[in-house]
This record gives sequence, structure tokens and C-alpha cells, in this order.
Amino acid sequence: MCGIAGYISNTRLSENVIDKMISKLEHRGPDSSGIWRDESTNLVFGHKRLSILDLSSAGHQPMESKSGRYVITYNGEIYNHLDLRNELIKMRPNIIFRGTSDTETLLYCLDEFGLRDSIQRFEGMFAMCILDRKLKKLYLVRDRFGEKPLYFQSSNNFLIFASEIIALKQNPHFDETISFDALDYYFRKGFTPPSKSILKNVHKVLPGHYYEFDLDDLKIKENQYWSASIQSEINNSKFSGNFDDATNQLESLLCKSIQDKLISDVPLGIFLSGGLDSSIITAIACKKIKQDISTFSIGLMDHKWDESKFARNISKELGSNHHELSINERDIIDLIPNISKIYHEPISDTSQIPTYLVSKFARENVTVALSGDGGDELFGGYSRYINGQKVINASQFIPKMLRKKIKNLTKFFFKSESNPYMKGFSLIDYEDNKDLYRKMTAFWHNSPINLDFIESKSLHYEPITSNLSFQELAMLNDTISYLPESVLAKVDRASMSVSLESRAPFLDSKLFDFAWSLPIPFKIKGNESKFILKKLLSRFLDPIYFDRPKMGFGLPIGDWLNSALRDWSNDLIISSESNLSHILDIQTLKNKLEEHHTGKHNHANQLWSVLMFIDWHNNFYNE
Repeated sequence: MCGIAGYISNTRLSENVIDKMISKLEHRGPDSSGIWRDESTNLVFGHKRLSILDLSSAGHQPMESKSGRYVITYNGEIYNHLDLRNELIKMRPNIIFRGTSDTETLLYCLDEFGLRDSIQRFEGMFAMCILDRKLKKLYLVRDRFGEKPLYFQSSNNFLIFASEIIALKQNPHFDETISFDALDYYFRKGFTPPSKSILKNVHKVLPGHYYEFDLDDLKIKENQYWSASIQSEINNSKFSGNFDDATNQLESLLCKSIQDKLISDVPLGIFLSGGLDSSIITAIACKKIKQDISTFSIGLMDHKWDESKFARNISKELGSNHHELSINERDIIDLIPNISKIYHEPISDTSQIPTYLVSKFARENVTVALSGDGGDELFGGYSRYINGQKVINASQFIPKMLRKKIKNLTKFFFKSESNPYMKGFSLIDYEDNKDLYRKMTAFWHNSPINLDFIESKSLHYEPITSNLSFQELAMLNDTISYLPESVLAKVDRASMSVSLESRAPFLDSKLFDFAWSLPIPFKIKGNESKFILKKLLSRFLDPIYFDRPKMGFGLPIGDWLNSALRDWSNDLIISSESNLSHILDIQTLKNKLEEHHTGKHNHANQLWSVLMFIDWHNNFYNE
């Protein structure tokens, strides 16, 4: 795992620009650094390395291919690189590898198969910049699910790219203008959109895409090599076996994926929250693969959301070497004012805090940690999949003209927005499945941005496919947007801030295809989510250890905004009047804060999204 950066410019830049860029990525790669230059084109690659496979200098980057045609700076892991090596050796028996790194394997694949064919063969998480000297092309490539970040800014005079925006900022070409479209999307969703960043002219390489730049004029061409939408449509409900057959195949696929992700030349562990997904990964690693494994969890002392006791019991039953850190509310509250320095775009998810804490804790013992991310999106784990279907079932016999009236009556009888009845009935007035999904996932229905600044109201990323049920559409859209831009971004920034590599066994293309081949009742059976995962885990653990409602690591942010975080939150919003009143509707924010303090409404989610943006803005523009 690493941090990458680089640029090509029509004007020669100071030689220390790349040093400044990669210095901001030290946390992503503290083991070594490298710089490669092509003086004839003013092209520069930079790399910060966290050594995972082949700790020797043979894995040093940037790296050139044996033929000299390709040069790469690359962040990630190719999990099937040993299989690819064997394939290459069969094709070219005289091939000689200098080391054991997946980077060298990757470059040999480029020489043998070309760019697009190679990328489609790679099973892994990656963000890379590749120079093709023969075609005079530069490529920015990102993995299928968007596990690894890759930002860029370009014009006909320059291209700059990096793993994090903070590295781009060190380049004199950098434009730090805020995107009000992306900010509006952030306030509605809690994260920035898939193709855009919080900055107007900084873009993200989309998952499953590679962007091609001509070295002569820097014209950009966007290419897609994998699509969650297309793959889901191809595989949707195509599984022909019975439930036991499906469970057997799921076990086989997960076992292979976990085994691939346990390959490491440095100490490795598993984040064990006590939830279903991380428990399955731990169970298969310990009982099926029979590998000695360390597990890590944190617990919030004396709190109803603490799952550490479940993780402790599961670890004991499975035989992992368990490490547990108990934290108190003060530990979290003290961290909150500094959390946005870790996330170089605003993310409104309170679990970003415990994610950072468990990453920091695990890094004391290991350099790689497996996580359960992706299990919810593939196998129907979020409550919105079930609750959305309940809304559809309840409203299908109610004429649309009556739905709005029912919604308004609910507002009259149930004054608090946090009232569960009000939440439920507020969804009844929906247009279609996409509209229902948007309403269910919205933080702000009316953005707190001054309307003059919103350029467009059309930033939506729901899949075009129209023949999906609500549950299918919600799972697919979560995979396309929520997973990469919130869940994976949160985990990547938190873990890499402490130089820890995180791997997600559920995010495997074959596992994705399999999950979408299953009929919905195999995944969501009535009001029971992740049905097939529970049946699989019961092969290794008695259900008493895991069969309980999904908890997650919730934090009582709403309570803290009225107590320990009251001064901090008030000061942030009041101080923003001087430097953000041209962007935010400050009076609306003050009203929300007052309503929250008096108990009239629970605005915790909305206020948290605003506080994370303001805090990010203050840190980013004052650095």
C-alpha cells in the first residue's frame, strides 16, 4: 500500500514540487520513496511506499517494465498476482522476475497483454498511473469498487494526480475553488459524488474506469472496463441451484478471497467488530484456512452500542489472538475537533471516529488488517432495504393524491422529526423506487447552501437500469456511490493515516457476480437481512454468538452536541458567519442548532454534516 503523485506540465516546474507533493503522503508510505522524471516531456512520477509484498528494493517504485515500454507508480495490491505469474511463466518459460512484488507482475502483464486486457485480469484494489512510451499515452486507473482513491486536475497545459487532494495542493497548477454542486450533493448524501470532489476542478477516477491522456495535447478520454450495473444485470437472479448449493458456493468463494488477502510479508490481522461480516471472515480464516490470526476491536465503556463483548466471545470461540481496546467518551470527544484533518474531503459518518481509533490500535501490532466492508451491499444488510419495501407494501393501495395529505397530517400530529412514525410516513409520498431511495438516504432535503451558488440540481448517480426492484436498486446504488465514497473512503483515510493497509474480502468480482445471481429471498428473507451469510456462519459458530439485530458503532452525537460538544459546535457555526456566510445559510443553521438544543427536533445528522464541512474548510484553507 502506498501513496502516489505526479504531474505533466507544458511549463517546467521547480524540481522540489514533486517532493512537496509526496511529502504530504508520508502516512500512506513511510518505508521508502521514489521519483522518476522524463525531462523531455516534463513528466514526473512520485511514490511513497508502505512495504507489504517483497520488502526488498526489488519492489521499489516508480518502476519500469522489462521492455522499457511502461513506467508505473501504483498504490494497492493485486491479489491474484501469483496466479498471473504462473500464467506468464507458462507462456514465457524464460521469463526472469527480479523480485516477488505484484508491481513487477503487473508490468509483465502490461508487456504481454496490453493495458485493458491486463486491468481486466487484475483482482485487487488499486490506483495507478501508467506511462505507455510507445503510444505516448498516460493512463489513470482505479479498481472495480473504488477501494483506492485517485484524484486529478487537468487542462490542455497540465495534468496533476495524487492519492489525496492535499498532495495536489502542493502543485502550483492547483485550483482550490469549491464545487457547489458537489457540496449540495454532500449535504444531501453525507459524502461527495463519485466522479467529483469537493473542489470544482478536481475529479476522481471512477471505479472500474481508466482515463487516457495524450501526451502531446493532454486530451482526456474516459474508458470503463467494469460496471457494477452491467454485471448485476447480467447475473441478476441467474443462480439455478437450491439454497444449500448457494451456501456451499458462497463458502468456497469467500474462502478463496480470504486466502488471497491473507498473503503478506508483514504481520496481518482482522478487524473483528462482533458483527456478522467480520465474524465470517474471522471464522473462515481460523477454522477453514486454519491460519493463526490476530483480531482487533474497540469498545466504548458503559455504552449501549458497545459490541466489544460480542467480539470477545466470538474470538474466544474461534481461537483468534484477540486484542481489545476500551475507550471512554472523553477519548472520542477529544479526537472530534481533529478528525477532519484525516479526511481531506468532508465525510459525514460518525463511525469515521471509531474506524480511526481501531486502525491506530491495530497498527501497534500489524501492518495489514482485513475488514468486513461490502457484505451489506452485496447481501442486503442495511435496514433501508427492508424498510423501503415496507413503505412500498403499505403505500401501493393508496392513491398518489392521498399520499401527500397523509404525509402532511403526520407532520401535524408528530412534531418531532426523530419520531419513528413521522420518519416512516414522510416517505409515503414518493414518485418511484429511485425517489424513495433518495428520500431514505437524505441528510438534508433542502440544502443549507445559499441557493445562488447551486449550479445544478441534477447530481444523481442511481443506476439507469429500470427493471430492478427497490431492494435491488438500493443495493446496486449503495455499491456504486455509498460504498466507494463513504464506506471505503472512510476506511482508507483512517487506516492509511496510521500506515495500515485495509483489505476487504467481500469486494471480489467473482463474489459480486455470485451475490447478484442469487434470488432476493436468499439474501433478504422477510424481515431478516443477510440470510445466507447467517446460514454460512452457523457452520462455524452457534447462532447465539451472532444472531441479533445489526448495531454498527453508533455514537451519541446528538446528546454530545447538547453537552460536551456544545461549545465546539456553537463556536464553529457562529465563527463560520464571517468566512462562510457567502456559501451557507447561517441563519438556518443557527435555527437548527437552537431546535436541537431545546429538544424540539433531533438534528444530529444534519448538524454533524455541517460541522464536518466547516471544520474541513477551516483546516484545508488555512493549512
